[in-house]
Amino acid sequence: MKKIMLKIMSIFFGVSLWYILSQQRSDSIMVDVPICFYNTTPQVAINAPETIRISLYAKRSDLIALDFSQLAIHLDAKQLQKPSTNMYLESRHLFLPATIKLVDYSPAPVLIRVTSEEKQA
Repeated sequence: MKKIMLKIMSIFFGVSLWYILSQQRSDSIMVDVPICFYNTTPQVAINAPETIRISLYAKRSDLIALDFSQLAIHLDAKQLQKPSTNMYLESRHLFLPATIKLVDYSPAPVLIRVTSEEKQA
């Protein structure tokens, strides 16, 4: 009976230790995210890639908690210059928590073309 209890306790502590250590391990993940522009005007047309492939690095528990369906790159259209702008992305463009780092993205830099649309009479 003592051997069975010792085995059960050993399995419990082993699984607990594995779970704790696996949550503290850092990991990276690649995901495609859309680009969203704010402060746009109807007189300006913006031509940019639909999505950007990004690589994120964080503790596994932070990556699991991240809602990837809500993730997007947010760019201010008033910061764009005509005829084109090369944007270099940062974590602040994704509204990421401080514990998650933007490691890489493709295409880099992001080429965004800006043109004025003619008014229709």
